[in-house]
Amino acid sequence: MKKLAVLALFLAAMAYATPVKNDSSYYEIATVSDLKWLSDTINYQGKCPKINAVLVADLDYNHDEWIPLCAGNGSKLFSGVFDGHGHTISNLVIDGAYLGTKNTLYQQNLGFVGALSGKVNDLNLVNIEVNSAAAGGSVVTGDSLAKAIGVGTLVGWMNATAEVNGSYVTGAMHTTGRYQAIGGVVGNCWGKIHNTISTVSIVADEMAYVGGIAGYTKKDAKIDHVVWNGQVIDNKSEGDNGGIVGYVYEGTLTVETTMYNSSAIENGVGKTHSDDAVVGEPVGVANLSSQETACTLNNGNWIDDSGCSVTGGKWYVGLDGLQVGGVHQDYGILTLIEKDTKQVGLLDGSYRPTVPTGIVSEPIQMDSLVFSRKFGNGQNSTICFPVSIPAEHVHGIGLYKLQDVTYNQETSRYTVTMIPETDGIVAGKPYVVVPTDTVMTITGGPYTIESAVPGTDVSTDGNWELTGVYSYTVGDALPNRTSSYGFAARNVDGFTAGQFVKVGKKGYFYPFRMYLTYTGATPLSKSAVAQVSREIPDQIDVVFADAPESSSGSAYGPESSSSYQDTGSSSSAPREATTALYRRGGGIVARPDTARAFDLVGRRVDR
Repeated sequence: MKKLAVLALFLAAMAYATPVKNDSSYYEIATVSDLKWLSDTINYQGKCPKINAVLVADLDYNHDEWIPLCAGNGSKLFSGVFDGHGHTISNLVIDGAYLGTKNTLYQQNLGFVGALSGKVNDLNLVNIEVNSAAAGGSVVTGDSLAKAIGVGTLVGWMNATAEVNGSYVTGAMHTTGRYQAIGGVVGNCWGKIHNTISTVSIVADEMAYVGGIAGYTKKDAKIDHVVWNGQVIDNKSEGDNGGIVGYVYEGTLTVETTMYNSSAIENGVGKTHSDDAVVGEPVGVANLSSQETACTLNNGNWIDDSGCSVTGGKWYVGLDGLQVGGVHQDYGILTLIEKDTKQVGLLDGSYRPTVPTGIVSEPIQMDSLVFSRKFGNGQNSTICFPVSIPAEHVHGIGLYKLQDVTYNQETSRYTVTMIPETDGIVAGKPYVVVPTDTVMTITGGPYTIESAVPGTDVSTDGNWELTGVYSYTVGDALPNRTSSYGFAARNVDGFTAGQFVKVGKKGYFYPFRMYLTYTGATPLSKSAVAQVSREIPDQIDVVFADAPESSSGSAYGPESSSSYQDTGSSSSAPREATTALYRRGGGIVARPDTARAFDLVGRRVDR
């Protein structure tokens, strides 16, 4: 019977072709089959040979069951290096009950690596699912707490020589067995965890110690520059929880520059074996996805007016919040991230410190481009980019450019007319955008940051112009503030979303936006004199003219008027709003809908 089991494992290992070895003698994991070969080869006969591997492509495991590297009770450990190289393995399932059908001992240490004495570097596990039902002491006999089941995502149990570095994990864990050490990165940690972030949600139904990063620590473990930014740690048992560690079971735990989401859990460490068991203190932060947090993790000091005191490092704020990995150069509103020999440009649409108008002193080329800003449903906004992007590579928005600004003497109101831009984005040119998705996606490349300062777009009569801003800009700093208008993304201060609103001294713009300014020879004044001057308006209507019909998800133009649904609020108070659309004549006019953000922020009008 035993010989048949060994034969079955051998045949399984033979089912997949051996991956290529690179010049550093690392096996290159390029496909799911390569990954399965690695698991089968390492677990064959329970020998756990020393193998070094590097991930050279993003892989989707398609919710299949994973057998951990060096699965088992820890008598054999993975002593090699698994280098994720900044790549992602998504949709991996680690299920203790399934593993028990392969080998009872496989239920003891659950993770991408079961038992580790080597290293896991720069690996992203996205949407991982981990389930465990075994009880501590049932797989490996002995005291239940001492022999707790190690349940992690990256690693089940790591000894004192093991290291995890530069990794990112998302997903969910659920355990029903008693006496489990459950961690969002490592179940049972004796070694070192550096520069790693987990957003994993954890639910434990029975007696367990739960940590956002590690369930247990033993020996002299060290955790530094590590973040748990998840939303749920739900321990239904009498065990303890911590945003970083559930239980310092023995030895000394050293923590440095380590943070957790204080909105989800109160304590960084759940329980310790003695009062002096922890050196350092995890810090709880309510909003971890900030440039200030990234600066701190990169060993810098945050200065409100000028940003971070250091440039570069592993940490940055991306489209999905706080991120780690690669090496980046920080220009404030632009971050260049080097991953897998590729340069990724990240334009930060929420960077707050005041920075010089120019982004870079000379053109910079990047392989791809990401705009780290999310739009609310129907929330019209503005953009001005330092890079040109062809129309076919712009997705998720309708793009509109300035045509003219007209004045109606009967109503004493101004109207800005915007027309579709079908040629793509021109560096330095300001636009109004109508989102068709929550994010603007940029494909293609390479791209070059080519515009050191933002430009303008002038109306057909020459009296008005749109001016872009690349950095956080306060209204009082505008050269012509008293005749300048910002685009309101929601109803506020009595003004309607989708209109240009007069800029107050304390109004401000986030990066990569724009504003409207009257530059005509005929002055605007507060006391209107017929045919000499016109009254300074507090708000200016916006019309989107000659918008083409388009299919869902098109980059240019909203679908149709059916995208607007009035919620029918009965409240007499003005509701927050952003711009949806309905047709009027041959064009489209702004109309309010539910909002979540500003385009022009702060006090808008000097009355």
